Amino acid sequence: MLVSANNKPMQSTVYLHLFRYISINYASFFAREMRVLACIGSGRRSACAVFAATVLLLTAFSANAEGLARPSGPVVVTITGDISETNRPAYDAKLDLFFKYHEKEFTRAAAFDYGMLEAIGTTKMVIRMPGDPTRRELEGVKLDALLDVVGAKTRGITAVALDGFGVEIGTEELDGRDWLVAFRENGRYLGIGQRGPLWLVFSPAAENRMATEEEEGRWPWATFLITVEDVN
Repeated sequence: MLVSANNKPMQSTVYLHLFRYISINYASFFAREMRVLACIGSGRRSACAVFAATVLLLTAFSANAEGLARPSGPVVVTITGDISETNRPAYDAKLDLFFKYHEKEFTRAAAFDYGMLEAIGTTKMVIRMPGDPTRRELEGVKLDALLDVVGAKTRGITAVALDGFGVEIGTEELDGRDWLVAFRENGRYLGIGQRGPLWLVFSPAAENRMATEEEEGRWPWATFLITVEDVN
């Protein structure tokens, strides 16, 4: 029981809880929390007990649900599988038509737009494709940083392209190479029909050399889905 008549310790707990959430800018709950304080101070403690408990439960639920922000722009990649942080519901056959087309169902998922990816922190990498001396400056987010954000519980992934082609990348390969989830090339966003929305690449073992065809074959492009799973 959170609040009861003649129970000052419980009343103090309510105050501390409310001020804690106000202090970290839970503005959407500000008005309701102030109503709880007014209710407690009005002398109608028994009448506001249920109301106070409900607000506290809703606040705690919201804090957990909003641990990872939701995208405000078009989603460019969805991460599913063995992750602890999510920001969207489980697979819905009526809404997730492209996932349905590729027969990709999931219970846990995190969706990202460009702004969310950039907020993680971007880095650049220069590569050269086999048979092409052109230096390509790619910009994106480190793959290990992205996996940390979603609370990946294993370091193996499967990257799926728009055409359904999937590349499995095991823990050893992830840890042994400097992977970049690129979304810009030479300052421009990677477009659909090119290598966008995302292109997973790693820096060749020797700097300033052209990538081999084998290395390029491990660079999944047009990636829209990353599934965290044990692929070893």
